[in-house]
Amino acid sequence: MAQIPSLLLSTAAAIIVTRVSDNGDIAHDVRNQLLASPSVLYTATGIMFVLAVVPGMPHLPFLLFSALLGFTGWRMSKRPQAAEAEEKSLETLTRTITETSEQQISWETIPLIEPISLSLGYKLVALVDKAQGNPLTQRIRGVRQVLSDGNGVLLPEIRIRENFRLKPSQYAIFINGIKADEADIPADKLMALPSSETYGEIDGVLGKRPGVRDAGDLDPACAESEGAEYGVSGDRQRQRDCYPCK
Repeated sequence: MAQIPSLLLSTAAAIIVTRVSDNGDIAHDVRNQLLASPSVLYTATGIMFVLAVVPGMPHLPFLLFSALLGFTGWRMSKRPQAAEAEEKSLETLTRTITETSEQQISWETIPLIEPISLSLGYKLVALVDKAQGNPLTQRIRGVRQVLSDGNGVLLPEIRIRENFRLKPSQYAIFINGIKADEADIPADKLMALPSSETYGEIDGVLGKRPGVRDAGDLDPACAESEGAEYGVSGDRQRQRDCYPCK
């Protein structure tokens, strides 16, 4: 028992001598070395247990210290399994990345942004249906031709596509990919246009044609004959050529 202080003093002196060339913290170094491997703690557990059963030694403190070291070593033995699993996962990911063929970037992979484009709700897709004569496509082609002839510059082609993000009867105009304007077109109504011979009023929704900003009524499709009796012109072709209620 009297030799234990001398043993501890010799151990401390040996630790200090062996780390003279190291500038790190001694407490940090001792902790890392003692906890570097569970086998070190298991060895210390065995030594503490042997000292606990030696006659004349304080049994309870050595047994408690032995149990604490054994539990710490058991917990440390579980950590390498998780570390190994994480390392294997990292190796698998690294191998997958290195083995994957390099993807070449070309102009085809970059989305094309049209100078002018028109998006339609699903109820307005009939305006560009070939079976119904492409009324909207023909009108846009004619306007593009007139503006190109008048300005002496060929206007870019206008792309028309369906957009499910819009309302069923909504359309949107995009310039260089940025929304410039949008409006609703009641697909089940006709645009009644007043003339010099118009008399009376039709029960309809007041609207304006965006092109010329003159007034007109959006009537139900069944009121076409009624509009003719009041001297106004209204046909589905005109309403479908983007004369929305605004």
